[in-house]
Amino acid sequence: MLIEFAVGLLIVASIAYGVWKSWTTGDLAMIRSSLQAVGELQDEVFGGETRTLQCVIGENEHAFEIKTLGDAMNVFMYDNGSGILYLQSSKEHGVRIEFTLKSEQGDDFMTFRTIKGEEMLEERTVNLDKEGPSGTIQYLKTTFGDLRANSGTWWNNEESAA
Repeated sequence: MLIEFAVGLLIVASIAYGVWKSWTTGDLAMIRSSLQAVGELQDEVFGGETRTLQCVIGENEHAFEIKTLGDAMNVFMYDNGSGILYLQSSKEHGVRIEFTLKSEQGDDFMTFRTIKGEEMLEERTVNLDKEGPSGTIQYLKTTFGDLRANSGTWWNNEESAA
């Protein structure tokens, strides 16, 4: 009887460990991350305003209506996933996000570079397969939050952004 109890306890402990490991590092972690990200997609970027931002993808320029983090994420997933999103009308002289999608060893990576004029403000690479949408959302929240903290309504103030 004691042996059956010990074997049963060992089986339950093994299953519990497997569930815990999946929740923290495996597919369940990706699902949990995605569910958390869904709620953040509606966070406003420009204080409730909708802004039309220019984006160059390949050789083509596109205009995107951006109000929420979800709208901004759609820009990065458009077409081939590489381009430049201009956050200010001064384009190359203002704040912009350069983004590049590449695959390495079976994983997809998105590299973001926040640039003002010629100055690199931040660079971050997100493993889309391991971090899911939460890595990109965290980058956007940090970037827009830093710009807001440094210059208030930075999108209305071309000279003082970042």
